[in-house]
Amino acid sequence: GWSGTHSKVHLHVWSAFGLGTLLTFFPILLCWRWPNSAVTRHVIAGSQLLFSALLIHVSGGRIETHFHIFASLAFLAFYLDWKILITASVITAADHLIRGYVWPQSIYGVLTASPWRSVEHAGWVILEDFFLIIACNANIKNLLLVSKREADLEEKNLDFESQVSFKTAELA
Repeated sequence: GWSGTHSKVHLHVWSAFGLGTLLTFFPILLCWRWPNSAVTRHVIAGSQLLFSALLIHVSGGRIETHFHIFASLAFLAFYLDWKILITASVITAADHLIRGYVWPQSIYGVLTASPWRSVEHAGWVILEDFFLIIACNANIKNLLLVSKREADLEEKNLDFESQVSFKTAELA
């Protein structure tokens, strides 16, 4: 920020840099050490939603930045694991409840806020979770169906190849 001819980096920039580094470090470490672990996916989900909280804080609680939460939940749904969505949603609800009570300007951009605002936001998150969980379960069913069809096809192909080999040997 500038004050006349003098400039300096605001404390919020340094704190955002520090928090962003922490929020990035643990998921990367877990991806490197235990890439297929459920714990790694849950830590990534938590970190993703805490990044949303940081973005909301840095923007002064602008409503547009709250949409980052909904986009993050949609991306996390690609894991096809509804438990990941629950972890992310609980972190979001806790963040909104705690910061909404302790520091409402950080999350809503106002000096005072009703606790019902946090409940309302949690309700919208739950609504999105509901549809994302339905989509996850439908995608899992489709994947199972496709893999079963592929396995059946491979089995028939092996049987056909066996018959061709037998007939070829018989003709020889």
